[in-house]
Amino acid sequence: MIQFGNGTSYEVKMAGPFGNGGAAIKYVEISLPAEAWKGGESPYFQEVAVEGISVNSMVNLHPAIDSIEECTAFYAVNDAGVVTVFAVGIRPQKDYIFPASIQEVTAQ
Repeated sequence: MIQFGNGTSYEVKMAGPFGNGGAAIKYVEISLPAEAWKGGESPYFQEVAVEGISVNSMVNLHPAIDSIEECTAFYAVNDAGVVTVFAVGIRPQKDYIFPASIQEVTAQ
């Protein structure tokens, strides 16, 4: 239960395929080839295949520090089961493989 100063409360329940009750986190690797980045300016993006996710999957990238030096940030967005990774800053010039955590989340 998350409670805010104005008295509003939110309960977040974990659900989904990654564990009993969905509380577990699944770890995967996401490959990002340099030639796959799209867009004429920052943020650059590419859609990636992530096996076993649903529309309620939260995808968090865990890039290494050397990739942060090349770009300001990398982040992933799950739009109805289609994951797009964004790179903020300069267009990445090398291939990356990022560890990522996936967790099923539903708000009640």
